[in-house]
Amino acid sequence: MLQERCGFRNEVGMVEVMRRYSNPPGMASELGELLEGPPPRNTSDMETAPALVQSQRCLRLHDVARLVADYFAGATIDNLAAAYGVNRTTVNAHLDRAGAARPVRRGKLSERQVRQAGRAHRDGVRITELAVELGVSEETLRRALRRVGTPTLIGNGVTRGFADSSSMTEAGATSPEH
Repeated sequence: MLQERCGFRNEVGMVEVMRRYSNPPGMASELGELLEGPPPRNTSDMETAPALVQSQRCLRLHDVARLVADYFAGATIDNLAAAYGVNRTTVNAHLDRAGAARPVRRGKLSERQVRQAGRAHRDGVRITELAVELGVSEETLRRALRRVGTPTLIGNGVTRGFADSSSMTEAGATSPEH
């Protein structure tokens, strides 16, 4: 029986324990204060933050035509976005739909630099040294070399960019040790 295991011999002992620990003094008033909520705040001296509401602006056809004409007249994407009150992405989308040729972003390395770096790397120069010399990050150089099909050596003759060493030798690549 539970009462006997807990050391209680009769109902009176159980009630005494319950009374002693169930409602500690002062608990009712604390609970009442919690239910009332926080005290009112004086908001007259507080600054209010502006509402974060995104407004949508739909350009009319004549506005889009003007935007495209302004772009061909030499306005930048940022200037157009500010002037028409739209996002850069919206400006780019309108220019794309209008068939406006925009400059393509070029990589940081020219094709000539990538070919030279590939030859130097195959001759044993480390990616780290080449990247410092070219003024780019190692990952930028690795990515450029992969784009043109040049395997990159990552140490101990292990290559990155080809599945096995036979395809690497077919491509004319050698490890720095050879």
